[in-house]
Amino acid sequence: MIGFFLSLNVDSVRADIGYSWLGINVQPNSQAVIPPVSNVSVSTNTDVSTAFTSAKIESGKVDFEITNQFFSSVSLTVSNIILRNINTGEIVINYASSLTIPPKSTGVIKAIPITPGLTVKNQFVFECNVSTNGSGGNLVTLPQNSFTVKAKISGLNVSEAQAKIPAQDPIIIDKSFLFEANSSQPTKFSSIKIESGSMNLRLINNLDLDATMTIIINNLKNSLGQTFTETRFISRKQTVNILNNYSLKDFSLVSLNGSPTNSVSYKISFVVNSTNDVRTIRSTDAITGIIDIGELKLKEFSGQLQPKLVTNQRSSISFDLKDLKTKLQFQQINFKNPLAQIRLKSTAQFEFKLDGRIEGKNSLGQKSILGLNSKTLSNPIISPTDSVISINADSLSLFFKKFSRFPDSLIVYAGGTINPNYKNVVIKSTDQIVGRSIIELPMDLGIQNAELTDSVKVDLSNDDRDKLKDVNSFEAGIKLTNGLPVSIAFTGKLYDDKNNFLTYFPPKYTDQDTVLSFNGASTDANGNVTVKNDQTVKVKAQKTEIDKITKATYMRVRLKINSSSPNYSPVKFRTTDDVQIHAFGSTNYNVKQ
Repeated sequence: MIGFFLSLNVDSVRADIGYSWLGINVQPNSQAVIPPVSNVSVSTNTDVSTAFTSAKIESGKVDFEITNQFFSSVSLTVSNIILRNINTGEIVINYASSLTIPPKSTGVIKAIPITPGLTVKNQFVFECNVSTNGSGGNLVTLPQNSFTVKAKISGLNVSEAQAKIPAQDPIIIDKSFLFEANSSQPTKFSSIKIESGSMNLRLINNLDLDATMTIIINNLKNSLGQTFTETRFISRKQTVNILNNYSLKDFSLVSLNGSPTNSVSYKISFVVNSTNDVRTIRSTDAITGIIDIGELKLKEFSGQLQPKLVTNQRSSISFDLKDLKTKLQFQQINFKNPLAQIRLKSTAQFEFKLDGRIEGKNSLGQKSILGLNSKTLSNPIISPTDSVISINADSLSLFFKKFSRFPDSLIVYAGGTINPNYKNVVIKSTDQIVGRSIIELPMDLGIQNAELTDSVKVDLSNDDRDKLKDVNSFEAGIKLTNGLPVSIAFTGKLYDDKNNFLTYFPPKYTDQDTVLSFNGASTDANGNVTVKNDQTVKVKAQKTEIDKITKATYMRVRLKINSSSPNYSPVKFRTTDDVQIHAFGSTNYNVKQ
C-alpha cells in the first residue's frame, strides 16, 4: 500500500493597505503631509487563492514581499508580522522582527516556517505593526495604497486538500524482500528456472487522481534475460487487474551478483497526473497492490538449499519362511555379522541424510525397533559419490535378539533431510532417488575355516579360587552328541587381570592337545542333518595349571567351525538340530590336617 503527502503549488496571496492606519482622511492621487506614527496595528484580509479551497498543512514556508508604495520622503518600518487562518484565527506565520523599507522599494523576508498540522482555507488575515517618521512636513503625492504585502507559499506539503493537484514528484519504493528472513539457514538461490506457474497483480486506486505505475522486479528475468517490467495507467477510484494469470513459464529468478542470495529486489514508481479542477485528496488515501503467485513448478534450482525434512515413507520387507517361522525358536535370535544395506541411486547433486526406523513384529507379539541414524548406520549420508548405506552389524544383531521367533516382516520407515550440511546444490525437476534394500541372514550357508574369537570373564569367587588351590589334579570326560551340521574345534587361553598369559585350556601336555575337536553331524545332499555324531574327549589339568587357573580373570576363546557336508557345501539349520553334552570326571584334593 502506498500513501503520501501532496505537494501543492499555491499562488501568492496579496493584501493592499490604504491610509487609515495613519489617522488622516486622505484619498489616493491627492497631496498630503504624512504624520509620524509608531507601532500602529494593521489588520486586513488577503485575496483568495484559486489553487486550493482548503488544506491540512504538514510543512511549508512563506516568503513575504512588502512594497512601500510612497514615491518619496516616507520610509516604513513593519514589525510583528502575523498571518492568521481566516476561519479560526489560528496563527499560520509569526515573524516578530522588524523590516525598514525605503520609499518605492520592496523588502523581503525569506522562508518563515508554517505552523504544522493546521487546516487552512484559501484566504488569510494579515496583521502587523507599522511605524513611519512621516514626510517631514512636506506635501507628498499619495499612491493608490500606502504599501502592499505578498505572501508566497513554497514547499507546501499537505496531508489533506481540496485543490487543483499539480504534477507531483514520483513516489519511488526501491526495496527488497527476503525469503525465510528469520531462518538461520535460509534457502539462497543463484538461479531458479521456472517450468510453470503464474502471477496475478491487482491494483486498487483509492485516490481521486489518475496515476501511472511501473513495477520492476530486478531478479525476475524472462527467457531472453530481460528484467520483468510492467507499466500501467490507472484511473482514479478504480480497481485494475494489471496481471491476470500471467504465465511465468521459462522465467528465472537470478542472483544479481552471482552469489547465492535470499533477497529479491523490486522498484515501484508511482506518478499521479496533475488536474485542472479541484480534487479532494487525503494522505490516508492510497494505492494498494495485491500480488499473488500461484504454485510454481521448478525446472532447476541452483544455490544454497535450506536443509529440508522429508517425511518418513513406509515400505515392507516380507520373510517367506513358511513353516520355519513356527518351528525355529531360540532363546534369542543371535546373528553374527548379518548384512543389511540400503542401496540408492540418485540423479540429484545433493546429499541426503537418512533418518527413520525399522520395525519388526512376530506372531508371538514380540516387537523390536531399530533406529536408522548415525549411531546405527555406517554413514547416514547419501551423496552423489556414495550411495550405499550399511546398517552396523552389532545394531542389527541387537535388533534380532529381541525375538525368539522370526518376525513375519520388517517395516521400513525411511525419511531424512535433504542437504543436511547446507551446501550449494543443483536440483532438477527430473532428479530422483530410488533404491532397494538388501538383508542377508546366515541361516543357509556353507562354512569353511570360519573362526570366532571372543573374550569371556572367568567368574570365580574368592572362595572358589581358594578351593581350587587345594586341588592337585582333575580329569573330565566330555561326551558331545552333535546334531548340528558343523564341526567344532575349541581352544581357550587364560589371562590374569594385567593381561598376562597364564595357560591354555585345555592345558598342553604330551598326551593332550590344547584343542578340543568335535565332528559335525552327517548331512544329505540338501544339507540337512541325517545322523548325529557321538564323540567323547577327555580333558585333564595338573597342579601347576590349576594354580594358574585360580589367577585367571578372563579367557580368550577361539571356535573354528566348518560345514560337515562334503566340500563345505551349504547346510541348513533346523529346529530339530541340537547339541547334547554330558560331562563326568574325578578330582584329586590335597586334604589339610
